[in-house]
Amino acid sequence: MACPSDQSTPTGVIRNLTPADQAGGLKLSTEASWNQNASDWQLLAATCWGRGMAVAGCGLVGTAMVWPLSGDYAWINMVLVTPDHRGRGIARSLMENLLQEIENQGRIAFLDATEMGEGLYRKLGFRDGPRLLRLRRESAATNAPKPTTAGLRPMRPADLEAVASLDHATFGLDRRELLENFLTRCPLSAWVAESAAGQIEGFVTARNGRLATQLGPVVARDRGQAECLLQAALQSIDGPAILDVPAVDTAWLEAVKAVGFVVQRGFMRMTRGEHALATDWSRYFAISGPDFA
Repeated sequence: MACPSDQSTPTGVIRNLTPADQAGGLKLSTEASWNQNASDWQLLAATCWGRGMAVAGCGLVGTAMVWPLSGDYAWINMVLVTPDHRGRGIARSLMENLLQEIENQGRIAFLDATEMGEGLYRKLGFRDGPRLLRLRRESAATNAPKPTTAGLRPMRPADLEAVASLDHATFGLDRRELLENFLTRCPLSAWVAESAAGQIEGFVTARNGRLATQLGPVVARDRGQAECLLQAALQSIDGPAILDVPAVDTAWLEAVKAVGFVVQRGFMRMTRGEHALATDWSRYFAISGPDFA
């Protein structure tokens, strides 16, 4: 039966997402022109739980997922509805279902909202937080100066404990599994910055995506170190690259633009409740992406 595309579409059924939904999820994120690829959906299936809405004759028409994190936090991601079914309250229904379960678990929900989704999330009790900007570089700059790599070196698997500890102290929660996944996927774009004493005080990772390589997180002692890490990571990326950065740091934003990045769109980090995550934004120069904070 062909999927009906008019307003007579029957009411969908909300159900748990399973690993078998990865292909359907990838179809939804592709329709939305998002960057997730099959590897991202494998990671999502391994680390997140979620709800999907299925409609007879249409299959999976909407998703919303939750990444349970330490400290009783829950990161909401992959809130997607296929274009033919938008404007029918599907995203709200999925979110209300998720939020009820998150409340039952005693967790604090937070997310990165697209500009289109901000209004819905405010109605659901989310509070505004820092604004973020998505930037994209189409290709490597011609005649670009050789990056300064003094104090930098490629990241190794043996560094993961120290890198995860630094990330925890900066972002606010443990993401070791995520960082290990990114290092495995894009080892040539993973770098660390060391102090004179050999202590890791900054790092960058990346992951291959459907449309571009996503850089991040970028954690650094200061803006100068962040610039060096970014330039080191870019050495191995010939094609498109994307980066999500805090909008408030205008000097950092200009440094990113100077190596060929252009602003595409914005996000807002939002929290439901009074206890926003204690992220050190003075050292968190690029997030992992709106799917993984």
